[in-house]
Amino acid sequence: MSTLGAQVTAFAVPMLAAITLHATSMQMGLLRAAEFAPFLVLTLPAGVWADLGIRRSLMITANLVRGIFITAVPIAVVLGWMHLAVLYSVMFIMGSLKVIFEMAYQTYIPEIVPRERLVNANSKIMMSYALGQSVGPGFGGIMVELLGAPMAVLTDASTYFLSAICLFKIRHQEVRVRDPHKNLFRQIADGFRFVHEERHIRSLLWMVTANNFFQNAIMAILVLYATRGLGIRPGVFGLTVSIGGLGAVMGAVGAERLGRWFGPGRFVILATIIVALAALCFPLVYTGNIFGVIGLAAAYFVLSAGGSAITVFAWTIRQTLTPTAMLGRMNGAFRFMVTGIMPFGAFFGGWLGDRVGIRVTLIISAIGLILISVTSCFTPLRRLRSLAHRVEER
Repeated sequence: MSTLGAQVTAFAVPMLAAITLHATSMQMGLLRAAEFAPFLVLTLPAGVWADLGIRRSLMITANLVRGIFITAVPIAVVLGWMHLAVLYSVMFIMGSLKVIFEMAYQTYIPEIVPRERLVNANSKIMMSYALGQSVGPGFGGIMVELLGAPMAVLTDASTYFLSAICLFKIRHQEVRVRDPHKNLFRQIADGFRFVHEERHIRSLLWMVTANNFFQNAIMAILVLYATRGLGIRPGVFGLTVSIGGLGAVMGAVGAERLGRWFGPGRFVILATIIVALAALCFPLVYTGNIFGVIGLAAAYFVLSAGGSAITVFAWTIRQTLTPTAMLGRMNGAFRFMVTGIMPFGAFFGGWLGDRVGIRVTLIISAIGLILISVTSCFTPLRRLRSLAHRVEER
């Protein structure tokens, strides 16, 4: 539920910036950077909090506050205060609450699901996320067309409240943990130490971090490329992204079977290669007619399928190879890097788009993804063929 609303906002706010406020490539990059900048600030302490046994409470609180705060966008429009600084602030605060929610739920899953069923559980959760991703942009595009971007954002509030109600229904009781002998910084250091010492997680860290940098460079300017460069209307582009987003559902559905076939490490590498090739297809689209729309949708479909599969196994590999007591701190260290790089990637995409053009920036970013996928073939991940015996060890 919360993902559906979040995707509406993720679509409507950039549209508001691009169409109503006439944002430049650089400003679009800064807007996306504002959403992910909190991962540099809050990820590490949020990982420590998640290990205290208050994960469900953190998730509920984050959703309730997000549901209340997102109403700032239409209020600012009504009062005549809407400008880019307001959107930057909104995206930063919503991103901060997103950090707390995500750190809690990724640590909570192994608490309520046996480790031998983690791939299946993560696939189902990724599927629900992918469905929200798929339906959200199309729904958001229609809402923007009918009501305007500011009012479309209001639908986000209700979904956060519904999500909080769902979480209230979980009856599992967590055991609260508090180590009075360790301060916050020492616990954060423990998370980094574990990630560094576990070679498969370390290899996964560098691969996903570099991948996220270039993917966010692409996503920061893709709206401008579609709406200004190709002349695609917001509603049509929203439906295009939604159709393409069905690929994330397919990636989540097929991840478990394909992961068993190729092995978790090799499958992640293969998915990275697929993502890179799909990204290279975006700048090859030169028209906003039906063929261009189909081309964008197909590229986004494949990109989303590969990204979804990577996410399922990035979760599962980390959750399986990490002791329960260390999950929050490990996730904190891992997410600090892989998500903290996103605002820099978005800034890079906006900055480069202003200087060399949007299409050239898309090509450069896609080449970066291809280089990452090639180098990942020489990491310890390619030798990670099974997680079964590692489940027993933990």
